[in-house]
Amino acid sequence: MGPTAMRATRGQYNEDIRVTSAEQMLRNLVRLRYGQSIVFLNVTSVSTQFSLDHSASISGILNENVGFEGKNPNSLGLGASASFSERPTITYQPLTGEDFATRMLAPIGLDVAVMMTAAGWGPERVFQTITYQINGLENPIGPRELTPDLKDDSGDFARMTRLLGRIRKARMISLGVKRKLVPMSGPIPARDVTTSQLLDAAREGRLLVLSDDGQTYTLVDERHVPVIDIPPDVRDHPDIKEFMELLDLDPTLDHYELSSTLIGLPEPSSPGQRDQIRIATRSLLTILVSFAEAIEAPASHQAAGVVGPSSILGDTLVAREQYARNLLHIRSSPNQPKNAVVAIRHRGYWFYIADDDPSSKATFNLLNALFSLLGGQTASAQAPVLTLPVGG
Repeated sequence: MGPTAMRATRGQYNEDIRVTSAEQMLRNLVRLRYGQSIVFLNVTSVSTQFSLDHSASISGILNENVGFEGKNPNSLGLGASASFSERPTITYQPLTGEDFATRMLAPIGLDVAVMMTAAGWGPERVFQTITYQINGLENPIGPRELTPDLKDDSGDFARMTRLLGRIRKARMISLGVKRKLVPMSGPIPARDVTTSQLLDAAREGRLLVLSDDGQTYTLVDERHVPVIDIPPDVRDHPDIKEFMELLDLDPTLDHYELSSTLIGLPEPSSPGQRDQIRIATRSLLTILVSFAEAIEAPASHQAAGVVGPSSILGDTLVAREQYARNLLHIRSSPNQPKNAVVAIRHRGYWFYIADDDPSSKATFNLLNALFSLLGGQTASAQAPVLTLPVGG
């Protein structure tokens, strides 16, 4: 029974979790468009019990006197019964409190960007989704409060990310990580360093590096830094030259370190910085807000003031919304769509992603992957757990 029950139910549970997770993400995006709070409920466990009961019976009546013409015949009765039941238990856990703050509000690390790119999402889509700025070029996709004006150079950001995707696809550059030793102290006399201190530093993930002359040690922290490598034989390619010009990079170098910066900080160009690509990243919540603002809201809801009529706020905002919709286009309809890969109903309308829109599907899958990586795990002691026995 066990293997048969698994074949019959595992695929359905898997599919239902996939569908409801996608619907949850879309529902929260729509809630943000309507200025409502969002809630994420993670499915932390699914357990089920199967039972198979069966019985059989036999009964008979034997008469000593069958009677004339068999009026009292002997009789034999056979009976059988079987019952099958499933008692699933599903456990949900909300993303709240400190876990929500650290996973949804903290800027996404550059290591995540490299990871998502290595997983198959193009760098153009990844960096257009998770960044505010790259070397001073501003991403036009973003909440209105943080990017109120669409600057003239915002087209440069789109051009730069498209070039990045193209030259990586052509294998002219590589995006990865390298080992870097960062000094954490000045020179320490070698005679003052004991073997136990060397071991303590190693246990903390740091190293005491001996100088070439053997007289001093330096405490260093070993880090893995994301980098873009550009081989010398492709530097003269027009796409490579334009890419480096847009980011104001030193064209004589072979690799450029990706470093984190904060939104709003000045980005002066200086020889000391032309070996770095300085990136200000968004939080996961900011990414959701950014795409939510570009959702197509019904005209009746805009007229009623239920949702902001963004289309009348000027060409700047219209351009930003269209740019966002090129990545993720969430449509609305009064009728249930027939060609939706995911759809939810909200305030009498259907909101959905069209199944024939591969760009939107790819970006939506990226959002779900980011949520699974950053916000999909919660600490059990920080939030209440809801367990629902849905069986009989």
